[in-house]
Amino acid sequence: MAGNPPKLLYRQLLVAIDRNLTRVAGNKQWRNYVAAVFRSNSGLTDPVRIQQELQLALDYQELITNIAQHQVCACTEHAGQLSTLFM
Repeated sequence: MAGNPPKLLYRQLLVAIDRNLTRVAGNKQWRNYVAAVFRSNSGLTDPVRIQQELQLALDYQELITNIAQHQVCACTEHAGQLSTLFM
């Protein structure tokens, strides 16, 4: 976690949301929610709580990215199966 300062993690999470949720859904609900949560936690001073919140943000970023990658792979596999059916 030491390699991910809060600003970098925040930026990576917003990029993952923009690429995989905002663009797909056409609204900024998730982006606005994450921004609000980060702003509300900006005054935290307890190091343990800060690490917990940053780990949660990292987990969400990885989850969003992995789900999007899985969907792309699944669609590619189904497309290959469909092409063999119609040949």
